[in-house]
Amino acid sequence: MPPLTAHWDGQEWSPGKIPDGPGQITQLVTGGKRVWGLGYAPAGVPYVATLVGESWQQAGPAGPLEATRTSLHGGAVLSTAAFWPWAPA
Repeated sequence: MPPLTAHWDGQEWSPGKIPDGPGQITQLVTGGKRVWGLGYAPAGVPYVATLVGESWQQAGPAGPLEATRTSLHGGAVLSTAAFWPWAPA
């Protein structure tokens, strides 16, 4: 079964967009006007994507978490420029 997302605009539900790319999104984190998708890519590498307008964009490697070879499990959005993902040790 393919992944499913939905968007509530305050009046009705509509199908949400799902990122294209190598990663599997397992968590969504929001802050301000941004939505971040967290999960993993092939070989267990952490994966981060962000919703920009109506399109998902891969947010690049997950920095020091890249070496953990695990899925990202959550994050905190402090501003549009400060996002802190986390993974279990």
